[in-house]
Amino acid sequence: MSTKADRTVIITASGIKLLQAKFLKQTEHLVLWHLVASLPVTGDVVSHAALGLELAIAPSHISASVKHLRELGFLARGEKIGHSYYYKLNPAFFRIIS
Repeated sequence: MSTKADRTVIITASGIKLLQAKFLKQTEHLVLWHLVASLPVTGDVVSHAALGLELAIAPSHISASVKHLRELGFLARGEKIGHSYYYKLNPAFFRIIS
């Protein structure tokens, strides 16, 4: 996944309310904001091992963080492709403008 430095992302009121209401651990914040910065609008396959290397976080912590972000509704998980799942940001919480 490559970071898209010039993209604009809007957090919806629902996303802000959820962030205010739910405690996220530091690792969960790192994973969430990295994915917000790098996932295409249509989503992409996310390797927990590769994401762990990129963020210098153990893959087990990445897996736990992604699971919690899915439970909260920030991420939607699609089908498994190879060893990794396809993930997409929830459009109810994030809008990617460019």
